[in-house]
Amino acid sequence: MTFVGACGTLRQGGPSVVGAMVEADRAVAYDGTTGRRTWATAPIAPTVAVATARSLADSSAGHHRLDADCVDLETAWVLAGAAVAGCRARALLAITDGNREGAVFESDFGVVTEHLLRVARLALLPHSGSGT
Repeated sequence: MTFVGACGTLRQGGPSVVGAMVEADRAVAYDGTTGRRTWATAPIAPTVAVATARSLADSSAGHHRLDADCVDLETAWVLAGAAVAGCRARALLAITDGNREGAVFESDFGVVTEHLLRVARLALLPHSGSGT
């Protein structure tokens, strides 16, 4: 199962810059739910640790407390759910904002859409594997 989504970066530099595509290696939600990448083939983008927040407001207000490279609202639960279902899974994420000091939407909607479409196209390429 491939999840395609958006996230905000919590780090300066490295693979976690606005406009980059990344793949979650692991994710931890605010409630302790954890998920890991279980896809059979090698990652197709740089891997990152993801913090899954309860809401955009929590994500912005508490980004300095999050021990991760990126923050989103779904990845920990998607990966954890896939594990419960016995599915191999990965999460491909487009970094659409820096999520610092309340600036949740740094990219305009057109840019966000383009990032997500690039990630979705990358997930469909033959080299991305079936995960089985």
